[in-house]
Amino acid sequence: MDTDQTIDDTLQSANRGYQTIKNLKRLKKYAGWVTAIVGPILVALLGFFLFMAIIASLQQQSCFTSNAPSTENAIGGDWKDANSATHKAMAYTIDQFKNLGMSGNNIAAALAIGLRESNFNPAAVNPSGAVKGIYQWGTGGN
Repeated sequence: MDTDQTIDDTLQSANRGYQTIKNLKRLKKYAGWVTAIVGPILVALLGFFLFMAIIASLQQQSCFTSNAPSTENAIGGDWKDANSATHKAMAYTIDQFKNLGMSGNNIAAALAIGLRESNFNPAAVNPSGAVKGIYQWGTGGN
């Protein structure tokens, strides 16, 4: 009986070893798939977090030394002040463009160009002298 028991134990041990090997092969198969899918995702996430860290560090640097609003070099300056010359010139321009039948979008674009080019100053002259006025139109060139 001792020999039969030893044989049974050996067979059970071999069966457990076979099952272990079978499970390891299955695990290896799934590990390949997991690595193929999870690996690129982890690399992408690492890249994303690195990118975000760089962006966050760049945003901490600022050329502004104060949080106070400044109109010193602001485009348009005082155009919101109803008593300012800029506001009055823009209101006049809006009325003229409406009389020409221009749409609101076209008028807004024209006003934005005038603000950017000359701060809506009809007396503005480019240092080269080739262009002048609100929209900085002229002969072009020197």
